[in-house]
Amino acid sequence: MKTTSKISSFLITSLAIITFSSCAYTPQNNKLTTPTTIAKCGTTAKIKPYPLDTCMVIGAKLDSTPKTYTRVHNGQEVKFCCTSCIKAFEANPDIYLAKIR
Repeated sequence: MKTTSKISSFLITSLAIITFSSCAYTPQNNKLTTPTTIAKCGTTAKIKPYPLDTCMVIGAKLDSTPKTYTRVHNGQEVKFCCTSCIKAFEANPDIYLAKIR
């Protein structure tokens, strides 16, 4: 009986750590998060919607790309046409954010 109790306690603790560990991460200024990650963690921060219909980096129409990548940078939603554009944005976000300010 004692062993079963210890195992149950261990499993419950492990599950709690796994469940809440993703919410413990606080993005720094130059780190991007997905809106889904923010919603899962239950934050109430307002996210400014992305105002353009084109990729932030190269200007490609987002409705003509196979997949659109959405991220949040300092409370601003940003959309990209590909992962290469995400990397370019992360290297120098201020240049690209000037397009929507």
